[in-house]
Amino acid sequence: MSWFLARDVLGHEPGIFAPIGAMLVLSLAPGRRVRRALEIVAGAAIGVVIGDVLIALIGTGPVQVFVVAVLAMGAATALGAGPLLITQAGVAGVLIATIEPPEGLYSSMANQRLVDVLIGGGIGLAASFILPRHPLTSTRAAAEPLFSELRGTLEQIARALDTRSAGEIAAALERARTLDGYVRAWQEAIDQAEETVFLAPTHRRKRSLIGRQAAAFPPIELAVRDVRVLARASVRAVDLEEGTSPELTLAVRDLASAVLGLQLELDRGRGEAAGRTDALRAAGRASLLVTDGASMPISAVVAQIRSTATDLLRALGLDAADAVDEVRTAARQMQEQTRAEDADEAS
Repeated sequence: MSWFLARDVLGHEPGIFAPIGAMLVLSLAPGRRVRRALEIVAGAAIGVVIGDVLIALIGTGPVQVFVVAVLAMGAATALGAGPLLITQAGVAGVLIATIEPPEGLYSSMANQRLVDVLIGGGIGLAASFILPRHPLTSTRAAAEPLFSELRGTLEQIARALDTRSAGEIAAALERARTLDGYVRAWQEAIDQAEETVFLAPTHRRKRSLIGRQAAAFPPIELAVRDVRVLARASVRAVDLEEGTSPELTLAVRDLASAVLGLQLELDRGRGEAAGRTDALRAAGRASLLVTDGASMPISAVVAQIRSTATDLLRALGLDAADAVDEVRTAARQMQEQTRAEDADEAS
């Protein structure tokens, strides 16, 4: 389409920079931020202008190609451009110097190339939103490894607490430190999907689902940090404690189950009740271990379990104050239930 408009409608021979502009945008534009696509077009336009002027003045050759690329990228940098725009400016300048050098400083071909790049970039940008990737496909693809690794990390922490394995808990800590990469990938997918459902008419109905994921992202990001701190606290518990209560292991496993419920809720809208129950059970069980004689390592693990449970509840839709109240209530109820059971056994 871009080549047809440039060559056959506007009469720009050979019009090759129109499809080049479209391809530069389409290589990154589908589902990407509009700003990035505009940077590509702007960078290519800068490279075309600088390439035309310099090649017309200094001619062609290996040295000239290098000079054009450096100066095009330098000009983009001086204008305060980002890395993407700077790269595209260099690429466009090299294309001018090698594929289609200008015949002179004031040749009509130079102006045509600039127009062709803008035409191609505009068509590429339009195509990226008329025929975008399904927004839920991209967010699900990014969410799956994040939730899987988060659950796996919690299960590994639970095993280490149960077996008091220094190697296992060290591996769990290293695994927890890799979670940030999955968080960034999911955030990028959500950002792309939000823009797609806003601009692409075919996906407007997905707004509520994407909005639900976007609202859940901040507390999930906090929960990931909580799990990393939980892993560090568990290292100290394994190293310094002679043994840990089975309730501590069960509480961490409850957190893993709550993560699964959260994933099902965000993906299919049917995991809120299970996730909420598991998160509250985790907080309640851990709170049983907070006694006057509790050691500092155990108290630190308990604090992180409760903190993680609170953030998972927030991701499930509770506001911060309600999530804190729910965790405190669960702790109180679990303690009252335990005292009642002990009284029954004593009687």
